[in-house]
Amino acid sequence: MSGIIAAGAVIGAFAGGGSSLWQKSKYNRSLTKAFKKQMYYAQMNYNWNQNQLTRQEQSAYDNAVSNLFQLSYNALQNNATVEASLAETGYEGRTAGQIKRSISGAVLRQKTALKDAYETDVTNIRSQKDALYVQMKNSVEQARDHSESLIFCTASTLVANQVR
Repeated sequence: MSGIIAAGAVIGAFAGGGSSLWQKSKYNRSLTKAFKKQMYYAQMNYNWNQNQLTRQEQSAYDNAVSNLFQLSYNALQNNATVEASLAETGYEGRTAGQIKRSISGAVLRQKTALKDAYETDVTNIRSQKDALYVQMKNSVEQARDHSESLIFCTASTLVANQVR
């Protein structure tokens, strides 16, 4: 009789363990599904942020080109006005050359300042893109490690329960 009871206990342990194993497997599948969903939304957010930064970079370029064009156009108009004024007043030679050089120097300094401001803006935007990438990479690694630790904990708990 005790042999039948022992056999029943062994069969019950395996049946209970199988049920427990099925529950853990179901839990692990739900963890994996939640992880994949979390990564899907993180990827969408990352792509959106990267696209916004790319748009800012393109906008900075468009503004810089527009400003340089406008500056060049204004410089041509101003230089023509100055040359006409110099011709009317009779300033010629050395004085006229100095005035023209002074004006063209101011325009070149403004162009250089615009180019430097553009390069600074682009450098800042690109560093933001790099920082966003590093942040995303760290978040994904942290989420993956957390998910793996949860799955490992449930598996080790299952093995511990089967040993008892």
